[in-house]
Amino acid sequence: LGDEDQTYLSKWIVEVADWSYGCALSCQTNPAPLCVYACILDTTELSAECAYCYAMSTSCAVEHCAAFCGGRPVQQESCIQCITGKCLSEFETCSGRS
Repeated sequence: LGDEDQTYLSKWIVEVADWSYGCALSCQTNPAPLCVYACILDTTELSAECAYCYAMSTSCAVEHCAAFCGGRPVQQESCIQCITGKCLSEFETCSGRS
């Protein structure tokens, strides 16, 4: 993650998670990460690289954790646990945080 992405996320992390998940839900008819990526780019001020990592992670969350994640996934412990267990390592690798 670049400095600008980190600054943005420090202010908007909860909202970015909600927006990203909303993007994934709006892309259900086209669940490919490319649809989610385009939506995240349009919805946030993240860099293209960071938006791509969020898109991959969010697509993973929808695929593997939808049963645990309702309308506000970052406020549901079962959703957070599922995403952490199934999708976080992919995000960390993508973003360079691992």
